[in-house]
Amino acid sequence: MCDENGNPALPVTYNPKDVIDLNQDFTKYYVPGVGYTTDKKITMTYDWRISPVTIAEDLHDLIEAVCASTGAEKVKLMGFSMGSSIVNSYVALYGDDRLDTVLYIAGAYNGLNGAGEPFSGRISTSGKSIVNFLPAYMGDDLNSRLITALVDVLYDLGIADGVADLAVKIVDTNLDYAYKNGLAKLFGRWGALWAFVPYDQYEDAKAKMLPNADVSDEFIELIDYYHNNVQGKNEERINNFLENGIKFGIIAKYGYTTPPVVEDLDVNGDGVIETVYESFGATCAKAGETLGEGYVQAVQDGHNHVSADNIIDASTCKFPEYTWFVKNLQHSSNSPLKDLERFIVMSDEQVDVFSNADFPQFMILTGDETLAPLTAENNVNAHTAQKKGFIDKVKGIFNLFKLLFSWIKDALSK
Repeated sequence: MCDENGNPALPVTYNPKDVIDLNQDFTKYYVPGVGYTTDKKITMTYDWRISPVTIAEDLHDLIEAVCASTGAEKVKLMGFSMGSSIVNSYVALYGDDRLDTVLYIAGAYNGLNGAGEPFSGRISTSGKSIVNFLPAYMGDDLNSRLITALVDVLYDLGIADGVADLAVKIVDTNLDYAYKNGLAKLFGRWGALWAFVPYDQYEDAKAKMLPNADVSDEFIELIDYYHNNVQGKNEERINNFLENGIKFGIIAKYGYTTPPVVEDLDVNGDGVIETVYESFGATCAKAGETLGEGYVQAVQDGHNHVSADNIIDASTCKFPEYTWFVKNLQHSSNSPLKDLERFIVMSDEQVDVFSNADFPQFMILTGDETLAPLTAENNVNAHTAQKKGFIDKVKGIFNLFKLLFSWIKDALSK
């Protein structure tokens, strides 16, 4: 838990390797003949319960220490997930004079429904959303494959939706009690979760959570500051980057779905954050669907911004020229992005989605865990429920029994 001011209620013990020594010689990150590169990053870790505004003070100290040690005037920042919120909080507090380049990866800067809707009291699920979500977080072991196969069959037989509806009724019946007797006080004191509430859901979330969270006026001022001066000025901040010659890029992900606990179900995302938030407004088809036959790009700007799988229209993004999309890449998986990161961050000039044919606007994670330009030929919808015919449903039942017998055999052998 955190206390009423949003600070850890109990002492936090960090792994020593996660604590950055600000007095170290940061020139050790220099690669002879290459220079400073994304292949040898200085990584900042943090307690992700705490407000990004508070953590931004530590980022400021790190940047100043790096510049003092290396003699550099500016740094290149890569903000992953909540890191994007910390980067933006830093700029709100200290300005952008120290910045050469900013890259946002799967950014939480515009929030996510998985925080905003539960904070606002809107919790739901469905059989389809569970089927869409589950494979992304199950392993390849026998137990995981058995659970996934069972859920698939329950969905194919029309049973999963009934179970989901029952779960929603149980939750609805007990929701107010749960908020008043623990949920609000536990999660409502995490400054990070308040930063994850989308802008248009913030007032509803405050009305639902704060009466039972028992937080201080100081904490409310802190989350209000983030909402109004950081999240509320995201677009203005990036426009300032462009005006000030600060290079930037956005990498958004899709092909996974929203966690199955919200009302806006089956929304394209990376398993944690919705693509529409990561990308500043891309038009996205629902999971397992496309934008429709004959779909016409919403904003005609002389460039094609519709993905080869007809799932994403990037023309509605705030910054379509500087926003890349990667399909079938999970939120926490970033190692396949290293070449794309290097291209965006290490370029001497501002690059865009048309600068290099190897790094077009839409890319896909391939079977060998590398990225390739997305085409109609290599397109795979790896993590969403597909409509099945009778034969495929029967195959699913046989697969379930096959896995069940394997599981029993394995259990008996132990």
